[in-house]
Amino acid sequence: MHSTQGYSSILRHKPIINKKGRRSSEKESEKETVQESFEVNDIDHWTGTVISLLNMYLNLHDDLFTLLLPAIYPACTELTVNITDTKVRNTVKAILERVASIKNII
Repeated sequence: MHSTQGYSSILRHKPIINKKGRRSSEKESEKETVQESFEVNDIDHWTGTVISLLNMYLNLHDDLFTLLLPAIYPACTELTVNITDTKVRNTVKAILERVASIKNII
């Protein structure tokens, strides 16, 4: 879990104007709306997996936790910005609190 780019891209809303600066057709907008609804459902399916992965990381010994920190920390900060699920946010909070404790910030 080096990046949450794929996960956070699910959360972004697609613009009405396409990448070439042209307005999307009605059919394209409808297709994007359907795609967005599937993506929202994907978030619900992935939430349990994300929580499980974060908990596994949280339960690592301090040495391994610190070793993996450069890979995990950017993902955690991205999750704090983009995720509204309380369970994910609480797990990320626990990770950030542990980082603060290990690094003697608190």
